Amino acid sequence: LEDNNHVVLISMEDERLGGVLVARFLPGTKKVQITQLGVDGKYQRKKHASELLNSAAKEFHKRGANTIFAVTDSRLEGALKFYQHLGSVVTREEGNWVELETSIEELLRRTAPSFSRGISDFPS
Repeated sequence: LEDNNHVVLISMEDERLGGVLVARFLPGTKKVQITQLGVDGKYQRKKHASELLNSAAKEFHKRGANTIFAVTDSRLEGALKFYQHLGSVVTREEGNWVELETSIEELLRRTAPSFSRGISDFPS
């Protein structure tokens, strides 16, 4: 499958799946949407999500993106705090849904990895 608009990344810990991220470059824009981001409960707060976002941001930055956003349920306080911790600000609210956005540069600065967890860099 050849698709330059989507990225699927996984993180591993102890040879087990720790987290997954799915993102897509919105055609005709310089924006990336995080469509799925999940980390197994026993691996939360171990930087899996930050490292997945960092890897995705690096790849999409190479492709010309400058903004990254996600939509989440406003009742998920942990998700809201996580995205805000990474520099995201609320750009839209509709019912229980909240859109949060940040620049890729800010996201890269705030998620600079302290070590590798088995998330491969993309080939050049």
